[in-house]
Amino acid sequence: MRIKATTDYAIRAVLYLALRNEQCSSREISEAMHIPRDLLVQIAIRLRQASILEAQSGKYGGYSLMKSPSNISLYDLARAMGDEPNLPDNDNFDNVPNQEAAKLIQGTYQTIQSEFEKYLASTTIEEIASQKPMACTN
Repeated sequence: MRIKATTDYAIRAVLYLALRNEQCSSREISEAMHIPRDLLVQIAIRLRQASILEAQSGKYGGYSLMKSPSNISLYDLARAMGDEPNLPDNDNFDNVPNQEAAKLIQGTYQTIQSEFEKYLASTTIEEIASQKPMACTN
């Protein structure tokens, strides 16, 4: 299961803005969150279209959140990026000789997909921002 890089970058950018709670330039976001700046600008366009970000142009311009972080789910960000995180299609199992085993695997994948979508839909940027960084252990 994969989330596209653009979705990862969108999550990073929105989280950064939520943590800062102020307007930030594309350069600042790009450097702080290790996002290629040209790509960040493209991502911001999609986030603006989804009414998640607003942009202020000009010398003192930048990006800020249009919505409260509590109203932005990870699923909202994935959808804004055109990302529909999915597991293998059922077609991948058509040629499996042992169809009984294939159906068991499909059922497992469907459960994983459903739980993953629920997690994305129920997890907000605010929840992520409120977590304390975990200490590294050796």
